[in-house]
Amino acid sequence: MKLIKLFPTIFLILTLCGCFGKEPNDISYAIAIGFDKAEDGENYNITLQFAKPTQISGGDSESGGSASPQIVEDITVEAPTLYSAVNLADSIVSKHFFLSHVNLIVFSAEVAREGVGDIMETLSRSYDIRPNVYMAVAMEGARKYLSEVKPVLEVNPAKYYQLTYEANGAGGLPKSIIEEFYFMENLPDVDSVVPLAGVMKISDEESSDEEGSSGSKGGSSEEGSSDSEGGSSGGGSSGSEGGSSESGSEENEQSSGQNQLQPQAPVNNSGFEFKVKDYKAGEVAIDETNKSEAIGMAVFKKDKMVGTFGGIECELYNIMSGEHRDLFISLEGMTGKPVTVLLRDEKKPKINVDIENRRVDINLYLESDLYSLPVDEKVEDYIEDFEKKSGANIEAACENLINTAFSEYDADILGLTRKAKRKFLTYGDFINSGISDDIKDFDINVNVDFSVRRTGLIISGEGNM
Repeated sequence: MKLIKLFPTIFLILTLCGCFGKEPNDISYAIAIGFDKAEDGENYNITLQFAKPTQISGGDSESGGSASPQIVEDITVEAPTLYSAVNLADSIVSKHFFLSHVNLIVFSAEVAREGVGDIMETLSRSYDIRPNVYMAVAMEGARKYLSEVKPVLEVNPAKYYQLTYEANGAGGLPKSIIEEFYFMENLPDVDSVVPLAGVMKISDEESSDEEGSSGSKGGSSEEGSSDSEGGSSGGGSSGSEGGSSESGSEENEQSSGQNQLQPQAPVNNSGFEFKVKDYKAGEVAIDETNKSEAIGMAVFKKDKMVGTFGGIECELYNIMSGEHRDLFISLEGMTGKPVTVLLRDEKKPKINVDIENRRVDINLYLESDLYSLPVDEKVEDYIEDFEKKSGANIEAACENLINTAFSEYDADILGLTRKAKRKFLTYGDFINSGISDDIKDFDINVNVDFSVRRTGLIISGEGNM
């Protein structure tokens, strides 16, 4: 009798002693998967990024672990589906790939534009890929993005993805997981947004140093000879062979190659995030070991990417969708100079759709603390005027984002159609009304209740201490 009672416990212990009958030393843990289009246009180049546990833990060394760029490895194979790629990768790597620790799925922009529906079907049916895995679109290719992921501060690369795509403090990213995306791509009343990922541009100085070092190490290489013949790189030994330094500098200025920082992000002159560049992933030029970055968002209709927005628009989207966290933003002051405030939600946004009057009202309740301002900007003297001006600027920026999403991408990123569906008694009445097609023609009105709660420590009264 006692043995019968102990049987469930014994069975549970035995089933937890391994991963589907495999020993931990026989498993390779994938942490990210990338999808690029293969050259034949039918298959995918699937990149599996996997962790090297011996490097994370230190293995047999006494150093306590290797530097983070060495703790992950990428393998890319051409295959029609994910699991056929896993089978091919298993034949190359001595261990079996295990997908339950995957934290990120990356699609190239080409794959995203053609549609990710087939891939999402595989991911949603898989029993070993968790539903809360993050998603991203890599504008310059999934393989290139994953190859540049070299976290400097995080020993665990999976933690790096979590901090980047969920606990991001910059506010320029939406949160997107495969579970939510799968449901939203099959719904008629809302469209999806997915974070943009990219690779930082190499600065002129750094690129010249890299070309110079490669030229000196391999003066007889094909790359060196092609540079000297083409005369367009202007770097390394080819510059000295081609004549004086002045001619080399002229060639540098005329060159439109990888040395230049392009494309340049436009400077935002609207009142919200005043004078801040509206970056998208891949446009930030920073001298950093980790060249990977994530900022901005891709807009999807069903399973196809139809457009992109920058980091500033993503901040507005997070504010209107209720996903906004405390964030430092730049507002236009009364003298036309930037004023930095810490912006937070006083309460959640409220969205009301008036079908009879064909009107949408989005009410935002925001409060802020002053943090930095020009020395001649005395906001305290006209605090009410500053609040009204800032609220109006945020309203205009939000309305512009919604109208742009409708007019350029025909996308309902805020789910306004879903809000309108609640006004109907039955789903059939909703479908017959045609609201899904008409909502983009509604009058969009954003009303912002903006207040400054704290101005910081200031000296009030001349001559008084």
